[in-house]
Amino acid sequence: MFKRILVAFDGSSHAKRALVEAADLASATDGELTVISVVPELSSWILAGPVPPPANLTELQDQVADSYRQDLREAVEALPDRLRVSSKLLRGHAAAEILDQAKAGNHDLLIVGSRGRSEVQSLLLGSVSEHVSRASRVPVLIVHGV
Repeated sequence: MFKRILVAFDGSSHAKRALVEAADLASATDGELTVISVVPELSSWILAGPVPPPANLTELQDQVADSYRQDLREAVEALPDRLRVSSKLLRGHAAAEILDQAKAGNHDLLIVGSRGRSEVQSLLLGSVSEHVSRASRVPVLIVHGV
């Protein structure tokens, strides 16, 4: 039985659906749910292109983090009160942070959406869900959006 469930949330439709499934499973098993969001680290080379990068990359990074923080807060507040829920906002590479958190929190199930905010990047580098499912030492439930 899954008692310590970790769900990755980035505000995408797939992540929203994954959160619903995670909440249902946690409720059914009287388990604990940890909801995490991973803010990607921006760098000037990512922003290279026909448009010059912003003058203040740190300010842009803070705005991105604020967006993730707000999405995470709203998602957790919408969960049923009866659930035991904690949340964390992390920074870095999503797959690596999810895997690290699963290990550190001694979670027994990971739930991720099949696609997230960075769909274009996933086409080039492989999706977060694919990486997590290959590298995880605990079961991974990949949820598709509606």
